[in-house]
Amino acid sequence: MSDSLLDRPIRELSFVAFDTETTGLIPSSERIVEVAAVKFRLDGEISVFDEMVDPGIPIPGAAARVHGIHDADVKGKPKIEDILPAFAEFLEGTIPLAHNAEFDIGFLAHEASRSGARFPRVPVLDTVEISRSLRQDLPNHKLETISKALDCPASTYHRALADAQTLRDVFLRLTAELADGTLRDLMSVVSGALTFGSDTRLNMWLPAHLKALEEAFESGGKVTIVYEPEGKRQDTREITPRGWMRRQTATFLMAHSERENADRSYRLDWITRAQYAQATLF
Repeated sequence: MSDSLLDRPIRELSFVAFDTETTGLIPSSERIVEVAAVKFRLDGEISVFDEMVDPGIPIPGAAARVHGIHDADVKGKPKIEDILPAFAEFLEGTIPLAHNAEFDIGFLAHEASRSGARFPRVPVLDTVEISRSLRQDLPNHKLETISKALDCPASTYHRALADAQTLRDVFLRLTAELADGTLRDLMSVVSGALTFGSDTRLNMWLPAHLKALEEAFESGGKVTIVYEPEGKRQDTREITPRGWMRRQTATFLMAHSERENADRSYRLDWITRAQYAQATLF
């Protein structure tokens, strides 16, 4: 993402709040049964995407009890590979939002990998993280808890379109004080934004000064980073990125450290520079 987009006023941007319902919790073995999204700007709704999906496998009773979708409801509905291109197009030119984004992105990434669909590489903002940052007074950050606290409760939860609409309302209430700011201001309240990668691994959207991490993660190459832990001295380290780990307070890069010849974790917001190992940082 370019600095020009990061510096655009939030009021000029289009967002997409999206949600999925599934047959279970494990993306590698379960499937999507519903995808819905609401495209909007701060001044109003633009359009809606709403599709039931035939998962090609039975919907377990435990899942059906959560979202109320049964085998008969999806019989004859499109397969996921038939709707993913349209959904990817729906996301183009927007900033997507999801609640507990890792879950929805994980399922969409696996479905895209199976079908060959491609999603735009854009930051997906997680409203769980936004809520944790801006509403630390809440007992938890479930969508139902947040929406009731912000006086925008839904008529139902755990259906994709209803949750996407509630997610939009929650986002607008949570970020009301940032409405006159830029996308950069909005990005500052999250520890790191997920994105749709080229495979099923967890992928992070990274600002321009850390793009070498993203490329090395995909290629298996080495990078040199400048690491500045809070309260400690700056250090330069050569690493091979392995993956990402998200915690409530921060996002971490998992990587192999050449110095210790062992895997280590590095807090993303403490990595101030990254460059290919064969290049010089100074």
